[in-house]
Amino acid sequence: MAFNFTIVGASLVVTDTVVGGVIFEAPKKDFYFKNDGLLNDKIELYDINGRNEFEGTSIIRDFSDSEIEGVAATEANARAFQRDNLGKVEAGGASNHSGLVLDDGTNPHGTTKSDIGLSNVPNTDFTSAVSLNTDKVSDINHVNVQLPNVDNTSDSNKPISTATQTALDGKKDDFSENTAFNKNFGTTAGTVLEGNTFVGGGDMLKSTYDPTGVDADAFNYENAIGITQITGTELTETLTGNTHNFNPTGFGACNYLRLDMSSDRELTGFIAPPAGVDRIIRGVNISDKKIKFQNNDSGSTAANRLLLKEYANKDCKKGEAFAFKYDHISNRWRPLVRIG
Repeated sequence: MAFNFTIVGASLVVTDTVVGGVIFEAPKKDFYFKNDGLLNDKIELYDINGRNEFEGTSIIRDFSDSEIEGVAATEANARAFQRDNLGKVEAGGASNHSGLVLDDGTNPHGTTKSDIGLSNVPNTDFTSAVSLNTDKVSDINHVNVQLPNVDNTSDSNKPISTATQTALDGKKDDFSENTAFNKNFGTTAGTVLEGNTFVGGGDMLKSTYDPTGVDADAFNYENAIGITQITGTELTETLTGNTHNFNPTGFGACNYLRLDMSSDRELTGFIAPPAGVDRIIRGVNISDKKIKFQNNDSGSTAANRLLLKEYANKDCKKGEAFAFKYDHISNRWRPLVRIG
């Protein structure tokens, strides 16, 4: 009986070259030739667990009656066959990488760094990589061990990148006054974004919220929940006749009118607030007579006139209240409640 060792696909196949037929077939990477055998002109086939018998058949053949892929077996072509195809495991089977290089320094299997997972390691020995003065090992530094970009800077002292510094340079160092709200947002810890402290228990006091000192300006503030709070005083005024461009002393600082009269009186308009000031006028008729509000009446200057519901005149009777808000779009006073 003579054996022929060959590779078919991913399998190692051993056939009988005399009588024909397959004697053995198995995955090629699971087997290896024992080095001792090759050195003694024998082909000894072992699996990776160190066994040399397969289904009771010991595959140990002399070179004289063996072939490697149809060519008479020799140590050279057996080793080449092992290197190119088999599992490359030396006798004992403890590791897939044991015995790849012999004690004499030879590499019979042609093992490469890629075979053992080191394909990215440069082919440079230490003496050529390092400019070494053997009398002064201390001369070794980050440059002569091929790490020129490494420095000996502690984490706390490492600089930031140029891109990061550029981004930081574009930031403002602190918050400055926001003129839209007339607030200084602060620059120190605990005060940033805190703003000015409210006084008066949260009340919208004219002394605090009228920074310009203009009376009408006190009517232009809203609290955090959107409710307009108006500062000012109550004003009691007697209408002695039909009244146009209503603007008695104290009207600019008041927020509530108490109107009295001895006869029914027409009222055609109130003096308009400055541009941008949202003013609301509220009041009550404290007389037995009627306040006869006139719609868009020419008795008052155009900007001071009233624009009433259904564009019709309305009567405010005894004890009835009224409220007007100035509309800066139409430049007229519009009622906030039903009148008459």
